[in-house]
Amino acid sequence: MSNGGIAGDGIQIEVEADDYYIGNVDCEQIYDYKQCVIVNLLTSGTGANGILENFRAVCVPGGTAGACVFMTGDGAQIRRGFISGGSIGFRVAAASTSTNMTISSVVAINATTDNFQVPSSSVGANIAFVNNVGHGAGSYNFNLAMSSVTSHSVRNSISTNAGICGIRLTNASHGESYNDSFNSGTHNICQFANSRAAGTGTVTVSPQYTGGANPTTPEGFRLSADSPLIAAGTDVGTVTDFFGDTFYGSPDIGAFRRDSCYRRSRDG
Repeated sequence: MSNGGIAGDGIQIEVEADDYYIGNVDCEQIYDYKQCVIVNLLTSGTGANGILENFRAVCVPGGTAGACVFMTGDGAQIRRGFISGGSIGFRVAAASTSTNMTISSVVAINATTDNFQVPSSSVGANIAFVNNVGHGAGSYNFNLAMSSVTSHSVRNSISTNAGICGIRLTNASHGESYNDSFNSGTHNICQFANSRAAGTGTVTVSPQYTGGANPTTPEGFRLSADSPLIAAGTDVGTVTDFFGDTFYGSPDIGAFRRDSCYRRSRDG
């Protein structure tokens, strides 16, 4: 589904929405207060097992309001997507139906504030960010702002060039491991506004993207052959990369498997 140069919200699902499916979306917004994908205001107990996958969401650079992609749903899977711009790139909706969500193999870049955000209130348990890339956020690439819930986590993900802090946690029990957070303005990893020690397996090194230090396309965030992030992640179960190839064994950190079928066909 293509939706280019739109003046309203792109795709919106509300109320009763068990097993919703949104796929193959290509959206470009022209107003900064409008969004590409919204799943919100679901009736309590509905929205189970929804999927958003294979999507491109481009919102206004320097946006001042709203999230480019705004999602809820118990057990929702958000995977294999590219988000650019907007005030916030991807935001979990502040709703009781925001539980047991997994966001994987999504590349989010250049949001005004946060590229990936869990809000500070009204969110349930077990929001997991796995094998994502956040780059160039004005404030935080990953912001787990819900301090009263301990089970949110970031793993196997890359943060680069965040304005303030690459990975922001607000509870000592928030899971943070096997990530790379590099070149942040103040702290690579923080708890609230203070520096926090890196979790198990987490490094602060250049990921060596194929697109250089500041890629503008999702493919530019693939790892070079000598990247220290190859096979440096941890097994978190079955996860597919940005192109749909399954990570296996000790996975690469980031949204792309270094030896993916796409890479072999493109690079030889």
